[in-house]
Amino acid sequence: MSFMLVDAHNIAAKAERKCGCLAPFAEALKRKHPQITLEVLASTERLNLSRGEADIALRRYPSDDPDLITVGEVVILIGAYVSRDYARRLPPKYGFRDLDWIAWAGQLEMVSPNPELAARIPDFRPIFASDDYSVQVAACQAGVGAMVLLLKTSHRLKRPGELVELKLELPASLRAELTIICHKRMAELPKVRTALDLLRQDFADLRKAQGASKL
Repeated sequence: MSFMLVDAHNIAAKAERKCGCLAPFAEALKRKHPQITLEVLASTERLNLSRGEADIALRRYPSDDPDLITVGEVVILIGAYVSRDYARRLPPKYGFRDLDWIAWAGQLEMVSPNPELAARIPDFRPIFASDDYSVQVAACQAGVGAMVLLLKTSHRLKRPGELVELKLELPASLRAELTIICHKRMAELPKVRTALDLLRQDFADLRKAQGASKL
């Protein structure tokens, strides 16, 4: 038994970090329901849930389609991260201009955080750019420069290992709003309902963890 989940937030907004959300979800699904196969579709195409092109979608915004339902919503916090070695080389007081930034390239060069960084840094030019999130993370872990990442939380959805958060106040516009969307006719199918329940609980745990971190 299998179902498809389209990673539409990582596609449409290229807010580049949701793979870190889906990987732990896949592990939990496998552990609790090994009979279900998760197939994640990630491309630049926005799949149509009404035509059954995917069972569930994670997107930035709720849908205005009356046949689609919003199952859960969460706002994931952000931070700027570097490798431990890179952090040790920084001056005691640093700002946006003091950092070598890792950002998007090619057709994605106007996707966040590029515009926000350009607004803070005159003649902004990243030290390293790629159209692939995993390549960017690898460069960040290797000490090439700084990178804006989601998943700034004490929940189990952690930022990539061996990275440390910088003390920078990032623009509020960089936050990520994630929404779980499903077609009404699919929501009660046992395999889809199982996945929705698990995703909904993940979102609830994430909201709780983020609320606790503010206390």
